[in-house]
Amino acid sequence: MPIAFALIPPFVITLLLLLRAEALQPRRPAHVRVWESLATAWLLGVAWLSLLESPRAPLYTVLVSAGLACSLVGDWLLIEAEDPKRVARGGAALMLAHMSYVLAFAFAQHVRQMPLDLSRESWLAVALLVMGGMVYLYLRPSVGAMNNAVLLYITTLSLMVHRAASSVVPGGSLIAQPALAAGGALLCYASDFMMAINKFVFGSGDRSNHVWVLVTRYSAQLLIALSASLL
Repeated sequence: MPIAFALIPPFVITLLLLLRAEALQPRRPAHVRVWESLATAWLLGVAWLSLLESPRAPLYTVLVSAGLACSLVGDWLLIEAEDPKRVARGGAALMLAHMSYVLAFAFAQHVRQMPLDLSRESWLAVALLVMGGMVYLYLRPSVGAMNNAVLLYITTLSLMVHRAASSVVPGGSLIAQPALAAGGALLCYASDFMMAINKFVFGSGDRSNHVWVLVTRYSAQLLIALSASLL
């Protein structure tokens, strides 16, 4: 078992404390930021411990770490964000995180020397196009002037899921880089969809499902960070 798995218990404890800080009334954004920072620090530790494994893929670790860092910045900007410009900057940081993961997953396919399966990748693209279109049509009446930005974000998010899912080998182990990366990408999609509903449909003040946003977001990042040790 990779040494990075030893950091899962302290990460889970930190995540539980983050969820507690999120659920407390009155909510204190500064406390939430502290626990988010600590949770991300554990995730960075998980990713960087992959360098102790053999064989190593340092570029994959660097790209995953960049994604984790950008995601933290995005979360900070979106906490209690009422200003549309702050929301846009937070969304841009999260989009940079997803682009880092896109590059990481593409690099992983190169390292593993996976042959290109055009039929499979085409079906995945069609499925994600349909799913992304449905999400966009649902959010479109609520996003106002951010219409184009939301469309670009959904496209980037779908590309990340596509690159991760296209590397999964049918019948392969669930404790392997492709499966962990794909699971993380799908959880990211679910997390961002719930966050968008909170922000645009219910209004930025509604945090009724934000605990689930955090659970899915940090679970996704844990799977992606662990995947670095199994490349």
